[in-house]
Amino acid sequence: MASQPIHLSLYNLNGVGVVIKKQTGVIYSNQVGGHSCLQPKIEGVFLPLDTDHLPEDYRDSNLNALENLDWQAQSGNLTVTLADQVDAILARHNFSTGILVDRRKLEDSYEAWVHVTLSPSRDSVYQGPARMEGVLTWPNSD
Repeated sequence: MASQPIHLSLYNLNGVGVVIKKQTGVIYSNQVGGHSCLQPKIEGVFLPLDTDHLPEDYRDSNLNALENLDWQAQSGNLTVTLADQVDAILARHNFSTGILVDRRKLEDSYEAWVHVTLSPSRDSVYQGPARMEGVLTWPNSD
C-alpha cells in the first residue's frame, strides 16, 4: 500500500525559497498570483534562500525587490521582462549562480511562484545533480 503524500502550505513563509522538484512524497503549495489567489502545488524539497551572509541592511532586500516588481502589469503569467528582472534580483544577491528563471515555463509562473532551473557550480547556493527544476516562491502580495 502506497503512503499518502504530505501536503505543506507555505502561506506563512517569511522570506524566499526554492522548492526543488523531486519525488519525496511531500507536496508544497503557496497562495500566489496576487489577487488571483492561485494555489499551485509541486512535489519536492524546500530550500530556503539564506540571506544571513548579506549585510544587515540588505537581508530582506531580495524579498522586497521581488515583491516590488510590477506584477500588476502582467496578464497572469510571467513575462520575459519580469523573468529578466527576477534573474537580475537573484544576481544582485548572489543567488543567480545556479538558479535562473526557466524560460520554458513562463506560462506556468506567476507572482510568488516562478519556475526556475538549478545548476550547480563552485559558488552556487545549490549543490546537487547537474540540472534540476524547481519553483522560486515568497509571500503573495494580495
